[in-house]
Amino acid sequence: MERVIARARAALVTGSLLALYLDPTEPQFFADAAYAILVAYSVVAIAVAVKLQRVASVTDRFVRVAHVGDLVVAGLLISLTAGPGSPLFPLFTFILASAAFRDGAPAVRRAAAILAPLLLAGWISTWFLTGEWLASINFFVVRAIYILVMAFLLGYLADQERRLRQETSVIARTLARIRDARTHKAALGAAADEVGRTFGASSAVILSEADDGLRHSWHVPLEPEMSGPFRHVGLPAPLRDAYWFPLPPNVRAWHSKAVPGGSIHVYPPIREGPHEPRHDGTWTGPPASFWEQSGCHTMLGITMTVGQRWQARAYLLDPAMPVAPRSALELFHAVALQVAPALLNTYLISRVRAEVAVAERERLSRELHDRVVQSLIGIEMQLAVLGTAAQTREALVDGVKDVRQSLREEIATLRDLMHELRPLELSSTSLLPFLADLVTRFKRETGIRASFAADVAHVTLSPRTCGELARIVQEALVNVRRHSQATAVHVRVAAADSTLTLIIEDNGRGFAFDGRLEDDELWRERRGPAVIHERARSIGAFLTVNSTPGRGARLDVQLPYAC
Repeated sequence: MERVIARARAALVTGSLLALYLDPTEPQFFADAAYAILVAYSVVAIAVAVKLQRVASVTDRFVRVAHVGDLVVAGLLISLTAGPGSPLFPLFTFILASAAFRDGAPAVRRAAAILAPLLLAGWISTWFLTGEWLASINFFVVRAIYILVMAFLLGYLADQERRLRQETSVIARTLARIRDARTHKAALGAAADEVGRTFGASSAVILSEADDGLRHSWHVPLEPEMSGPFRHVGLPAPLRDAYWFPLPPNVRAWHSKAVPGGSIHVYPPIREGPHEPRHDGTWTGPPASFWEQSGCHTMLGITMTVGQRWQARAYLLDPAMPVAPRSALELFHAVALQVAPALLNTYLISRVRAEVAVAERERLSRELHDRVVQSLIGIEMQLAVLGTAAQTREALVDGVKDVRQSLREEIATLRDLMHELRPLELSSTSLLPFLADLVTRFKRETGIRASFAADVAHVTLSPRTCGELARIVQEALVNVRRHSQATAVHVRVAAADSTLTLIIEDNGRGFAFDGRLEDDELWRERRGPAVIHERARSIGAFLTVNSTPGRGARLDVQLPYAC
C-alpha cells in the first residue's frame, strides 16, 4: 500500500513543480522559498518511492512520519503560495486520499481536522500580505467546503472499499474451508468457525433442516487459545427447540441483546410498502428461553434458505464486533448469501454418498447371498451326497473334482467382489498401465485369452473419469468370465476425432439381440449391461453395443476428448 502512495506522491509533486515552472504568475509570494521546499519535497518523494521498491515491508513508524511530513509540507506550501487560492491545493486532496487509502474514514476525518487549521493559516498569511481579507475569505470558504466534501466522499468510499475487501476475504476463506471439508457436518462446522472468528464470537451455533425432515444442530466453541482443527458438539433437545424460534416475515439477519428492552437491529431494515411482507417493528428479539438456554448476552443471528430443499440458522454468541451492528448485519448477510449454496452442495453430496453406500451394500449383500452363499450351500450338499452315495473310488474322485471346480468359481467370484470394493485412485498417467495389468491378471486367473492395446501413449482425464473407465473394464471382464462363455477377449483404447473410445470385444455368446444398439436405444429398451451403461453416463460418455448371438459382442464407450 505504501509503495502505491509513494509513487503517487512522487508523480504529484513532480507535476506540481512543472506546473509552477510553466506558470510564471505563481507563486505570488516567497517564490524562492516555495520553490526550494517543493524541489526538496520532490527529491525526497522520488527517493522514498525508489527505496520502497527494495524493501519487503514498511513499519508503522515510517507510515506516521510520512503522513506528518505530507501535512507539514502541504501547510508550508499553502501558506507561501496564496493560501486557499494556491495552485498547490491538490496536495490537500492527495493527503485526504492517502489517509483514506491507509485507514478509511477515521483517518480522513483526522486529516481534515489538521488540514483545516493549515488552510486557515494560509488565509491569514494571504490577508496580511495582500490586505484584501474579503477576497481571500471567499477563497477560504470555498476551499474549506471543498475539503469537507472531499473528506466525506473519500471517507465513505474508503469504508465501502474496506467492507467489500473484508467481505471478499471472509467469503474466500470460508469457501476454501468448506471445499476442504469431507462431510456436510464438517462443512457446517468449518463455516461457523471461520465466520465466528471473523466477528470475534465466543462460540457459534449452526442448525440445519433438510427437505427430508432431518434436523441437525452443532455448537462450535471458539476459544482464543484453540489451535488446529475446530471441534463441535451436538446440541441437546432443549437447546434445539430454543434456537428454532419463529421469526417475523422477511427477516434475514438480526442483532439483539439479552437485557429487557435492549435494542434490536434487523436486516433488511424495516420499510413501508405493499410489495414485500415485513414485520411491523414490534418484534423484540429472541424469546426468553433462548437467552436462558444459550447463556449469552448479545448475539448475531441469520437464517439461510436455498429453494425448498435446505434451510439453516447460524448464531454468533457474544460477538466482539469492531463495527456498528447494522454494518455487521450487512456483512453477515452478504457472507451467508455466498456460503449457503456451498453448504447445500455439501449436503447434497453427503446425501448422495450415503445413498450410494446403501445401494452398494445392498448390491454386495445380494451378490453374496445369490452367488457365494447359494454356491456354498450347494457344495455342502454335494459333499453330503458324495459321502453317502459314492460306491466306487472313481465316483468319489469325480465328485471331488466337481467340488474343487465349484470352489474355484466361488474364489474367483469373491476375488471379483474384492476388486470392486477396493478404492481406485487413478490419474491420467496411471490409467493405461492399470488397464494393462488388469487384463494380464484376468488372463492369468481365468485361463481366457485376453489382450490389451492402446493407440495413444497417454491420456489427459480427470481422476474421477479414470476411475470410472477402470471400473467399466473390471465389470466387463467379470461379465465375460461369468456369462459370456468366451474363450478370448480384447480391450483397446483409441483416440480420434475428438473422441476417446474404450473397446471391449469377446467371442462369447453375445447378448439377447442381434445388431447394433446406440446409447439412447439401450437406455430406452433397458438392454445391454446396465452397470456399465450407468457408469458411462456418469462421466458423459456414450455406450454402443454390437451383438451377434453365438459369436460374441463388442462394447464401445465413447467419451468426448481433446486429442
